[in-house]
Amino acid sequence: MMWTSFESDEKTNIIKALVKVQSELENLTKDTQAFKYKYVKLDKLVDAVKEPLNKNGIFFTQMPLGNGSEVGVRTTFYHTSGEWIATQMLSPIAELQGQNMYQSQGSAITYFRRYSLAAMLGLCDVDDIDAQGKVKSDDVDF
Repeated sequence: MMWTSFESDEKTNIIKALVKVQSELENLTKDTQAFKYKYVKLDKLVDAVKEPLNKNGIFFTQMPLGNGSEVGVRTTFYHTSGEWIATQMLSPIAELQGQNMYQSQGSAITYFRRYSLAAMLGLCDVDDIDAQGKVKSDDVDF
């Protein structure tokens, strides 16, 4: 997988706006089960970030990318000042069991959209441990 970043020459206004956005956002709880893992659905993530972004003069696009052997997405934040920041990720095309090539690529694009948007905003999805009765440990070894 390859990540690439792009940005306008000036970034002062968009960075100030993104600082405000981040102060308004909270990490989201994984609430969707698929196979043996949980995740935050893309629509829930978009719903959580769109208003704080827009309120601070930012909108985003997520355009699918690809060539004969890779598929990916380019996520771009645009500020009303004309400044912008983008990241792009590409990965080899993998066919998933039970899906045709187009479904497999669509799944990958949705996955990349979710993770690139969250990464650009410094968000992570967290497990809801309250209902599972797990005990948090303050002793963490690194």
